Amino acid sequence: RQDILSLNHGMTVMRRAMTIEVKKEDKRKTFLKEDYLRLDEHYREKRIQVHVMREYAEVALKEMAEALRLVLDYFTDSKQAFIKRHFNGREDVLKLATSEESWKSIIESLSTTQKLIVADDDDMNRLVLAGPGSGKTRVIVHRIAYLLRVRRVPATSIVALTFNRHAANEIRKRLLALVGADAYGVSVLTYHSMAMRLTGTRFERGATVDERALKQVLSDAVELLEGKRNVEGEDDLREQLLRGYRYILVDEYQDIDDLQYRLVSALAGRHAEEDGRLCIMAVGDDDQNIYAWRDTNNRYIERFREDYEASTSFLVDNYRSSLRIIEAANQLIGQNSARLKEANPIRIDRARQELPAGGLWEEHDEKRQGRVLRLRIDPSDRERGNLQAQAAMAELGRLLALEQGSWNGCAVLARTHRYLWPIQAWCEQQDIPYFMAADKETALPITRQRSFVAAIDYLREIEGALCAADAWQRLSGSNQMVEAEWTSFFQTAFEQMRGELGDCQLGNGALIDWLYDYARELRQQPKEGLYLGTVHSAKGLEFRHVVLLDGGWSAQVDTLADERRLYYVGMTRAEQTLTLCEFADGNPFSRSLIRDVQQHEFQGRPLPELEVRFQQLTLKEIDIGFAGRQSPHARIHKAVEALREGDPLTLKEEAGRYQLLDRQGNVVGRTAKSFQPQIGFDQCEVAAVLVRFAEDGEEQYRDLNKCERWEVVVPRGRGK
Repeated sequence: RQDILSLNHGMTVMRRAMTIEVKKEDKRKTFLKEDYLRLDEHYREKRIQVHVMREYAEVALKEMAEALRLVLDYFTDSKQAFIKRHFNGREDVLKLATSEESWKSIIESLSTTQKLIVADDDDMNRLVLAGPGSGKTRVIVHRIAYLLRVRRVPATSIVALTFNRHAANEIRKRLLALVGADAYGVSVLTYHSMAMRLTGTRFERGATVDERALKQVLSDAVELLEGKRNVEGEDDLREQLLRGYRYILVDEYQDIDDLQYRLVSALAGRHAEEDGRLCIMAVGDDDQNIYAWRDTNNRYIERFREDYEASTSFLVDNYRSSLRIIEAANQLIGQNSARLKEANPIRIDRARQELPAGGLWEEHDEKRQGRVLRLRIDPSDRERGNLQAQAAMAELGRLLALEQGSWNGCAVLARTHRYLWPIQAWCEQQDIPYFMAADKETALPITRQRSFVAAIDYLREIEGALCAADAWQRLSGSNQMVEAEWTSFFQTAFEQMRGELGDCQLGNGALIDWLYDYARELRQQPKEGLYLGTVHSAKGLEFRHVVLLDGGWSAQVDTLADERRLYYVGMTRAEQTLTLCEFADGNPFSRSLIRDVQQHEFQGRPLPELEVRFQQLTLKEIDIGFAGRQSPHARIHKAVEALREGDPLTLKEEAGRYQLLDRQGNVVGRTAKSFQPQIGFDQCEVAAVLVRFAEDGEEQYRDLNKCERWEVVVPRGRGK
C-alpha cells in the first residue's frame, strides 16, 4: 500500500445513493443517554450471538451431538436458562466484544494497577508515572490491544509516539505478537517520523540527515498544526491532517523538549474544542529525565495533569531487578527533592516478594550473595582507568564463571567514553566479543554501508509488487545475506515493516524508501557480546550484569540532581547483579549507599596493554571523494572491492596526509588534510567500507568525479 490516494484515512465508505430526511422539529434536539439505550441493547444482544456462535464452533470440534443440543437449547430455552446452562460462571464473557482467550491474553497477565490503566472505558486523559522495570512498554502495548480487540477501535485511529526507533520497534513487535493482524494500521512513530508524515517531508535516499534538519521538520510540523503557516483552508488543516486519530499514547514523556511538547499538544488538541481533542495517555518518570543538555525539562511532566485534566496512576512494581538492587536505587534517588513519585518508591513485584533479596545469586554466589558491590580502586587511577578496567572485568569474569554464561547480556557503563577505552583494550587483548556504542562523531551511516547498499541494489531489480514477508524471503535467499549481523538487521527490519504495513503489496521503490527511513533512525547496528557504552546510550535497555564505572561524575550543587538521576538510570539497568566502581577518594553517589551493600578494595598494578587506544576515523577525517576522482578502471576500485572488515592496512604519510595501503601495497584511500592522529598507529585495519555516490557531494564539486559510484575505506588504528 503506497497511499497514493487516500480518502479520509481509508475510513470513507462508499454506499449507494440514499436520501436522508431530517424533520424540522428534530434539528436542534440534544441526544441524551436514554436515547442510546435501545442501540446499546441491540449491540449487547449481537455480542451474545457472536459468543454463542463461537461456543457452538468450539463444542462442535469436540462433539457434534453436544453442539446440536446447544443449538436446540438456544431456540427453546429462555435467555437466562440458556446462559445458565452453557455459560455458567462465564457470564461476563458475553459482555465482551472479543473472545475469552483474547481477553485473557490482554488482561489477565497484568497487575491490578496495570489492569486499571489498560481497561479504562471512560477514555480519561491519564499520566502514568512508571518506575524503571515496571512494565511501561507492556502497558502501552496492552492498552492498544484493548482498544483494538475489546473496544473495537479502528487501528488507524491510534497513534503511539516514541523517542527512538528501538522503542517503536519493540512496541510494534509485542503488539503484533499479542493481536496479530489487528495491529496493522496502528501508527507507532518516533517524533521525527510523525513530523515527516504530517509535513509530507521525505529525505532523498543519499541525503545526509543531521540533527538540524530533523529539528526543522519538527518545527514545520508544529507550526502547521498550530496554524502559524499560511496554508489554504488552515482552519480545518489540523482536522484534515489528523482525521481518524482518536487516541494518542506518548512514551518517555519526561524527556520531551519544548518542540516535542508543542507537537504533542497540537496533536492532542489541547487548545481545541472538546470534540476536537484526542484522548491522551502519557507514560514517564521524572526520576529518569537525563537529557538536560537537550533542553528537556521535568516541568512538562509536572504540568501534564493541569494541561490535560488528567488522572495519575503509579506503576512502581519492578519486574527487572533484584530486591537488593531496587533498595540501593531507592536509597540513591530518594536524596533528590520535589519528586513526583516521592511517596511511591519502586518495589519488587508481588510474584518475587518471597524470593531471597539477592535473587538467584543469594545462594549462587557465596562471596556477594547478590549484594550490590562497591568496588573501591586507588584514586591514583582516576586519570587512566587502568586499574578500574581490571577490577571491572575481573568481577564480570568471576560472575560468568559461576553461571557458565556468555558475555551477551552484560554491560559496562560509564559517564563518558574515555573510561571505556581501557575496557575496550581488555576485550581486544582477551578476544572478548564486545559492542562499543558509538557517539555521534564515530557512528557511520547504515544507509551507506556496503552490505546495506548491496541489499538495496538487489531489491531494486525485483519487478512487481511484494509484501514485506515475500521481500524478506527473496532477499534472505539471495547471495547478499552473507554476514550474520546483516541477516539479523534485515530480518528485524522486515518484521517491523510487516507490523506497520501488514501484507500490503509494495513496489520496490516503496520498499526501499521504507528501509532508508528505518535505517536512518538507527545510529548504528548493535552487535553481540559485552555492551560498552555511556549511561545515556543504555537508556531503555537492561542487562543481567551491570558494572557502572567511576570517573567524570560531577558533584557540583547546580547539577547534582541531574547527575544523580543519570547514575540512578545506570543502576536500574541491572537485573541480577550490580557492581559500582569508585575511586577511593569517593564517588559522590556510590558512597551514599551504606545499607546492605558490600565493599571490596581492588589491589593491582597498571597493565601496559590496557594503555592501548583505538581510533576510528570519522568521515570528516577521510578524503571520501579520493577514489571517485579516479578513472572507473583504476586499480584502486578492485583493491577496495577485495577488502573486508578487519583486513590490515598501512598508513603512509605523504604531503601532509596519510595514504591507506592494503597488504599488497595498493593505495585504497587517503585521509583528509584535517586528520590528526590522536594515537601512534602501531596497527591499522578496515573498520567498514562505505558506498559513495557522485550525487552525494556538493554540486560545485561534482564535475571533479570520474565515477558515478565508488567505495570508501574507513580505517581504525590502534596504538598508544
